[in-house]
Amino acid sequence: MIRKLFVFLIKVYVILLFVFDLLLPQSDIHRIKIYSENEFELFINNSSVYKGKNFDTLLISGKYLIEAYLIQDEPKIFIYKQFVHLNSDTLIELNKIYDLRVRSKPEDAKVYIDSIFFGYTPLSIYLLFKPASLTVESFNFNKKIFDLSNFEKYDFFVEFKRESQLVKRSYFDFKYLALTSTILSGILSVYYKKQADKFYFKPDRTQSDLNLVKKYDNYSAAFTIGMEISFGIFVYMLFDN
Repeated sequence: MIRKLFVFLIKVYVILLFVFDLLLPQSDIHRIKIYSENEFELFINNSSVYKGKNFDTLLISGKYLIEAYLIQDEPKIFIYKQFVHLNSDTLIELNKIYDLRVRSKPEDAKVYIDSIFFGYTPLSIYLLFKPASLTVESFNFNKKIFDLSNFEKYDFFVEFKRESQLVKRSYFDFKYLALTSTILSGILSVYYKKQADKFYFKPDRTQSDLNLVKKYDNYSAAFTIGMEISFGIFVYMLFDN
């Protein structure tokens, strides 16, 4: 009985493999080769899969995190770490080396290369791929983003400014923008009031003059309100810490 059940399960397994092979088009399977002159350890989606110099396999189309480290006696870190969108046969060579150093003030800032986390500052590594972008960020500080497409050397020192300092500077700019608005609104209010008075006190005043008086009075009133609002904002920002 057990033997028959075992044979039955094997047949089911074979049938499922056959069906799966039919349902999965060959165009959805691609070859990926990773070659190096030195031995490397390979990780795919954070799982160790290979040690050697020449990796060659077939994978289903998709996005993979490919991570490779050269196996060296020296403590230097030689690393390939990239998201690979596998939609065709792909060859990755690990023979070009790009020296990258990132320091920051303060230290322990996060370092992202091509949107992938690589470690904390100070960071000194040897990349086995040409980087496209660098992001350095630290808690409570503004982040720094570099486009590396035109860089030949990758040696960076990043000095952070607190986000609160940036907010205060922006606050400072708005405060004096409000003061400028107050002054301009006051000048225009006085100007249009004088225009209204000029037509109102004309000896031979006509209905057309009265219409202009009303028009300029409305302008003057609008700029007076704007002046009061701007001045209120300025005073609020002046005394608000």
